[in-house]
Amino acid sequence: MNKYDSQQNQIIKRTMLLIVTLFLTVLVVSCKPKVDTGAIELINQAYEVLTLEFQEGDTMDSVTGDFRLPLFVSEYPDVALLWSSGAESIIKPQGLFAVINRPQEDTSVDLTATLSYKKETKDKIFSINVSGYTDYEFTGYYESLSGLLMDEFTVELSSMIKTKGRATGTTPQVKQIDNYEGQNYNIYTGFEAYGNREHVWPQSHLGVIKDDLHNLRAANSQVNSTRGNMFFVDNPLGGSWKVIGNGFYPGGRSYW
Repeated sequence: MNKYDSQQNQIIKRTMLLIVTLFLTVLVVSCKPKVDTGAIELINQAYEVLTLEFQEGDTMDSVTGDFRLPLFVSEYPDVALLWSSGAESIIKPQGLFAVINRPQEDTSVDLTATLSYKKETKDKIFSINVSGYTDYEFTGYYESLSGLLMDEFTVELSSMIKTKGRATGTTPQVKQIDNYEGQNYNIYTGFEAYGNREHVWPQSHLGVIKDDLHNLRAANSQVNSTRGNMFFVDNPLGGSWKVIGNGFYPGGRSYW
């Protein structure tokens, strides 16, 4: 092979390498997902106006109770929202609500809203301060509950109902307790005629003492029978009482 042929081969190799490089570059660029600028703009607009509304008296810096979570921004209904919490033991997204379990000390938790439209997403983080129970103390009958939280609180309260009460919850006493301005008020159903006594904590799950007046409420007999010994469950949609699966939803706060 002469010098001229060698130079020609080098030129051909370099040309082929350049062609392959250009082909691969075009292939990589064409495979990249296209950015949907319209979707991004819509998400950004929703991002700017997305806010949280707390119960009366609460603010972002001091949350004490459950609050509603929007599933979309009213001005931009096509943008979906998915909520997640940095500490579900304190703030747990559940349906339409953020369920609050107050800790012993004031605690900041990041609640994240993931906004999505088509294939585009964006996170908005709300840093929420949940107020603790540091300065709250029970007295009298409930003194033993002081300083207890969540599961410990539930266990102690259950024990109190089973052991501290007295068998004094008679029908006349229940009627007297649940009489408001001359009218009988039934748990779950509101103002109507007295039916019978309802054990808020089901009687079959109690110990020896079954008539503690703290655990008894006037009730509609049919609703009481429908509930049976089912434990309470939540209903994110609210409304009146109903059976949900193996549990019983007691109705909104207006019925308590």
